[in-house]
Amino acid sequence: YSFADKIIVQDSKKAESLSDHVAADKIAVIGSPKVDRLRKLEKRKNEIIDLEIPENWKNKIEGKKVFLFNISITGILKNSKYALDKIRYVLSEFEVREDVILLWRPHPLIEATLKTMRPDLYIEYIEMKEAFIRKDKGIFDESGDAGVAAVLADAYLGESTSSLVHYFGVLGKPILYID
Repeated sequence: YSFADKIIVQDSKKAESLSDHVAADKIAVIGSPKVDRLRKLEKRKNEIIDLEIPENWKNKIEGKKVFLFNISITGILKNSKYALDKIRYVLSEFEVREDVILLWRPHPLIEATLKTMRPDLYIEYIEMKEAFIRKDKGIFDESGDAGVAAVLADAYLGESTSSLVHYFGVLGKPILYID
């Protein structure tokens, strides 16, 4: 800290936590674009539900708690076969529930990664994904906006290595790890 000209932090709490180590004139509280966007999305949650998400998503989430289920590349590569068993288990537990809905949002590069690095698991993963979509007991999210998914969800379910964990921390929503 002593060699920095300026230290940019996201909020006054972070600035306060540095006050014992850094001169106040070195700290600039300017926020975080991702955090600011999430907070704006959260304020628009009802509008997003009414106008921006697919109609079938609206029907599925109505009156239910939404769990965002996230699969990371790190977890699936480190624990290949076990990771697929874990996914299968989570999907099976949620498909029998009427009070909750699973919003499955795998990392966007999971399929390409499995196809090139774990081709033996790629087919099994695709079969699982297609069965989940076919059974229509949850939502498979391939949209480009993880922020919207985080705002729609009531809780995070997944690995601690995902950047989505931070979204839920910012939004003050429960985080459940299944590493």
